[in-house]
Amino acid sequence: MGKIKGTILTFVMVLVLLASACPGGIVEAQAATTVSISAKKATLSVGEKMTLSLKGAKSSITWASSKPKVAKITQKGKVTALKAGSTTITAICSNKSYTCKITVVENKELSAKEVYKLCRDGVVEVNAGASLGSGFFIKKKTVVTNFHVIEKATSLSIKTLDDEEYDVLEVLGYSEELDLAVLKVDLAGTPIASNTHGLTMGETTYTIGSSLGLTNTFSNGMISNTSRNFNGVEYIQTNTAISHGNSGGPLINAYGEVIGVTTAFFTEGQNLNLAINISELDKVDTDSPMSAEEFIKRNSKGSSKGNSGGNSGGNSGGNSGGNSGGNSKGNTQDGTEPSLDALLMIGNPDGQLYVFAIGIINYSPKAIKFGGSAADAFALIYPSPESDYVAAYPFDEETLEPITSVTIEPGESKTIFFAMERAAFVDEDESVATIVIRYDGAEYFCMAGTKGGSLVLPYKY
Repeated sequence: MGKIKGTILTFVMVLVLLASACPGGIVEAQAATTVSISAKKATLSVGEKMTLSLKGAKSSITWASSKPKVAKITQKGKVTALKAGSTTITAICSNKSYTCKITVVENKELSAKEVYKLCRDGVVEVNAGASLGSGFFIKKKTVVTNFHVIEKATSLSIKTLDDEEYDVLEVLGYSEELDLAVLKVDLAGTPIASNTHGLTMGETTYTIGSSLGLTNTFSNGMISNTSRNFNGVEYIQTNTAISHGNSGGPLINAYGEVIGVTTAFFTEGQNLNLAINISELDKVDTDSPMSAEEFIKRNSKGSSKGNSGGNSGGNSGGNSGGNSGGNSKGNTQDGTEPSLDALLMIGNPDGQLYVFAIGIINYSPKAIKFGGSAADAFALIYPSPESDYVAAYPFDEETLEPITSVTIEPGESKTIFFAMERAAFVDEDESVATIVIRYDGAEYFCMAGTKGGSLVLPYKY
């Protein structure tokens, strides 16, 4: 019996050995798939982005942030840091959760050298044939500039600071009222990040552009005022040096972010420069792009109009007077400026003024247009008790509604009424109002005094 048991045992062992030697004889157990998150913790600067993933996940993933105001996450796992603080990112897959702790820190302010190095490749020169300005990449293949740079375009191209030239393929959108235009080019470029830090009085600012055609000019300054609202458009006032040719370039903060689009300056002021707040770019309609050729063709027919924009502001009340006298012929310098008379009319016996008017006679052979773009339809009155000037906006004297433009035909006289943002003390012997007029496709300052007469000077670049 023992011999039989031994034989059976030997037989079973042989079968086991044969099975192990046969590839199809035994099915090996598969190890369980391990799922893990790509990072369990990370530190990001404000505005910085990263992408999280679940390694080994076989089913759908749901992403969430415990504090979305600190850092938000899309359902594709893309994280964007928004403000300083900490948050927990959770991924849920097959009823199990996986977490990553995100710490968001404020960006370090950069030196001037670091700002230039970071942003220079994002700035371009915009050539419209009849005019030259600046621009910058807001995202890949997308350049922002001023509308007035391309308004009279006979051709459209950009040039990098390394002297490489590219044609503009499309005008994705534009707004004459906002004085902004968005262009598509055949170059990815290096986009400059948009402002995530807000605006602070006195903070350092920079700009890069083609000042007077001098490509790659870098200058710095500071924010002189975080908010100047002209005709419903938000501007940043800065003393950062800008000149003809800087139009459409970026106003940059100390974190290397674009905060505004450099647009205009006051020729009679000292470093009184304006940049359109970059947030206004969201108002530009880009749903109806057109080819560069189509834009130029439409423009040559004089039919080009902005396709989005802001609303004019200013609706303070009061009664207008008119007791100043005397007119003198406006200067025409070399004959290219408009010829007109302008008289600032003031009233109110106690000296407080909420409404005033400017009377204009057009001696020019062509129509004069007051207003028509973002920075045009306003007046400045000097002096005021609290600052250098008080802004005022035109309104229709019959409907009392704000207006954005007035046209004065050749030989016509017209009175433009303005409502002021606040009261100002007006001295009949000293007060001067400054308005902006358009004549023959160009824009000019018109300075009108309480004693009559006018001075016409070049305005915008």
